[in-house]
Amino acid sequence: MSDVDDVSELKARFDSLHDAVLLFIKACPVNAWRNPTALEGWRAGVTAHHIGAIHYPVIDQVQAIIHHQPLTVATMADVDRLNEQHVRTFAECSPAETLAFLEREGGRVRDWLAVLKSTDLARTADVPFMGGSTTAGRMLQVVLIDLAAGHLESAVVAAGME
Repeated sequence: MSDVDDVSELKARFDSLHDAVLLFIKACPVNAWRNPTALEGWRAGVTAHHIGAIHYPVIDQVQAIIHHQPLTVATMADVDRLNEQHVRTFAECSPAETLAFLEREGGRVRDWLAVLKSTDLARTADVPFMGGSTTAGRMLQVVLIDLAAGHLESAVVAAGME
C-alpha cells in the first residue's frame, strides 16, 4: 500500500467514500439495518456508524503525528478496545441518528482536509498497529479510506444492497 502524498487526491477519495456511506444510510431498508455483517459480526447500522466514530477521528491521530505529539491510539489493543466500546454503545443506533452523526463528522474531516498541507502527509511516527514507522499520509489512506471502505462494503452486503 503506497503513501498518499497529495491532499487533493486524498480529499477526493474521502468525499467519494463519505458520499457513498451517506447514500447507504439513506437507502438501507429499515428491516436490514440490524442485519449482522459477515466480516465484523456487527449490525449493518452500527458498522456504518463505526466509520464516523472510529475512522473519521484518525485526523486527531494524524495531527499528533504532524505535531510530534504522543498518539492516543497506537496498539491493536487500543483499536480493539475502541471498537468493542463503540459497538456496545451504539448497537441500537438509528439510521437518522447515524446520518446526522456522519454528516457532522464528515464536515469536520472535510474542514480539516481543507487546511492540511501535502508536506504534512510525509511526517512519520511509530504506530505499532500500522506495523511500525508510518507516514501521516499512509495512516490516512489505510484508516480513513481503505478500512472505512471495507466496513461500508460489509454493511452493504449485510443489508442485501450489493
